Amino acid sequence: MAKGSNQEMNQLSKEALQTALIELLLEKEMDTITVTELTERAGVSRMTYYRHYESMKDIYHETLDIIFQEIISDGKQMLLNGHWPDFWLTLFTFCYEQQTLMKSLLNTNQNNYVLEYLNQAFISESEQPLDKYQKYGFIGMTYNLLREWTHNDFDISPKELADISSYLMNEQIQAVLPEKYFPHSSYQSISNPRQEFHE
Repeated sequence: MAKGSNQEMNQLSKEALQTALIELLLEKEMDTITVTELTERAGVSRMTYYRHYESMKDIYHETLDIIFQEIISDGKQMLLNGHWPDFWLTLFTFCYEQQTLMKSLLNTNQNNYVLEYLNQAFISESEQPLDKYQKYGFIGMTYNLLREWTHNDFDISPKELADISSYLMNEQIQAVLPEKYFPHSSYQSISNPRQEFHE
């Protein structure tokens, strides 16, 4: 019983530290946040902080892990089935519904942390060059779209951004990969969203 209670307390402490960091990132740069500021905002001791983390970046990356696990969990079957337009819509709808969180994580001053995390999470140095560069392109496109969308206060709908992403991915795949790597899929019917938006 005590063991379960301790695990629950540890989880609550970690969640408090994650929430506190997200709040503070809306106010200042990560490199200027002190452990004292963070623990006071979270309502936990410095000892609790050092028991779970070695740095602010560890908390930041763990928060990103949780977010991406939720997104991938919702969109896993779409990815397996090659239904990228549906995945894009799921991703951007999630971000739209979590605007405060996204503004905190994609704050201009945190940009390098996000990109570094995405590259490390999804790209392996042992991959073949073609696969690796394709992933860099995919990550760069997604990251820049999310950053700009967040910076502009989510000025277009998730559906519009999903359509743009689907179109860009379609163009990227066809330009980079030979025909044998690009089987017929739902991308074939995607048209330029700029034309649709202005009709």
